[in-house]
Amino acid sequence: MKIDVSGPLLRPSQLEALVRAVADAGEHDEHDEHDWLEWKSWLDLTQTRAREHIAKHVLGFSNRTVQTAALHAGGHGYVLIGVEPGSVTGVETIDPADLTSAILRYVGTDGPQWNAEHVTVAGQTVLVVVVDPPRHGDRPHTLRHRLQNHEPGQVLVRRIGQTVQASPAEHAALVDRAMAGRNSLTVAARATCLTIEGGIADAPDRLEAAIEAERELLLRPRRARRPAAPAEPISGSSWLRGPVQPPGLRVSRSSFGQPTYEPDKRTEAEYVQEVEQYLDRLRGVLLRRLVCRRWRHPGSALRLTIDNLTARNFAQLRVRVHVAGAVRRWSDEITDDLEPVEDLPKRPRRMGERKRVESTYDHIVRGVGTSIVPSSTFDNQDLWSPGFTINDGGSVDIEYDPIHLHPSTPEPLLPVPLLVDEPVGTELALTWSATAESADGLARGELSVLVVESTLTFDTLPAE
Repeated sequence: MKIDVSGPLLRPSQLEALVRAVADAGEHDEHDEHDWLEWKSWLDLTQTRAREHIAKHVLGFSNRTVQTAALHAGGHGYVLIGVEPGSVTGVETIDPADLTSAILRYVGTDGPQWNAEHVTVAGQTVLVVVVDPPRHGDRPHTLRHRLQNHEPGQVLVRRIGQTVQASPAEHAALVDRAMAGRNSLTVAARATCLTIEGGIADAPDRLEAAIEAERELLLRPRRARRPAAPAEPISGSSWLRGPVQPPGLRVSRSSFGQPTYEPDKRTEAEYVQEVEQYLDRLRGVLLRRLVCRRWRHPGSALRLTIDNLTARNFAQLRVRVHVAGAVRRWSDEITDDLEPVEDLPKRPRRMGERKRVESTYDHIVRGVGTSIVPSSTFDNQDLWSPGFTINDGGSVDIEYDPIHLHPSTPEPLLPVPLLVDEPVGTELALTWSATAESADGLARGELSVLVVESTLTFDTLPAE
């Protein structure tokens, strides 16, 4: 069944997506693979059997351990009536008040919290019962009225694909849940972005193709071009034209405002060598600029969010994440070489093209430009900033700096740039754990992100 359950499914659109995911799962998908989801193709909601079915699973989902429940959909449980793998059959709706009173007969007014929603999919109405996540401090929820072969007072628990009477070990786990009270850490991690971009698979070939195209352009025979003749002198004064010539004083435009040229004295061999030196510099700059963009690119970073599942504050929460697979951190040698961003090297003067001789005017303009134009620096603070450390040993271990997690509030963790060498379509497996100074215990879980094709491209070289 294909649906993202790294977070709660509560909005109508999310519940519709859940129903569609069940319907699209296929007839051969195993029903007993879920401990957070139960479906039934059809029930008559006016009958006792249907109400007992719903009440039984409401109790089962509420009597899970916090750690088990937190692995899917933020700890919520779901009972779907009117859908099964391969089809949406729908149900006849009834008054919500009648359904609520019937269910409360079995679970009690002080029992688990739940709500019922109707969603329409493929023209059919499906009932979705959403059971709230269990919390540390919750006592075991007991059956309040005889239900099929279960007597009042029994504890029903959810196992994989079925809801049954609790075993002694399961009952003890629920007692531990109740005794944990308000001192246990109850958080869950999820992927803020479900994908991460890998490298450009054909980057070396594309780089060499760009270099070869540039070589062909520069070595292509052409006629030397003579600079345009200078325009007639213009009266008046401006910063570009220079001062007005006072009476009796004549300044040669060739020595001040107008550049002068000298013939090209290079041999063809010298020109070819100059081109190859330029191409070597260009290759390195293009590669560094691509690496720089990949480092800064949001799609190349791992982005996680921590959800506080309680109404408590968790101080000094430390999160650790292990990313399995062919994943690397950015080395200091690489990142130190990325700042500042280099300009593309200037193309060599074409063979036969005359060389411009610098004038006094050029020195003045260059001096003014240097004094008023600040040098550009590379701002990398959005991604690469203090806030986490990485240990790289083939796979990657990330430890984030401590954060303060507010009640019932998601907290995005700092994005972590990673070098992913896995092929497109690979699901990177992540395991996470969290501790906090203000709470007992260790929260942990698993999630995954999908490696997708990189959207980065090489710099486009200017036309001739």
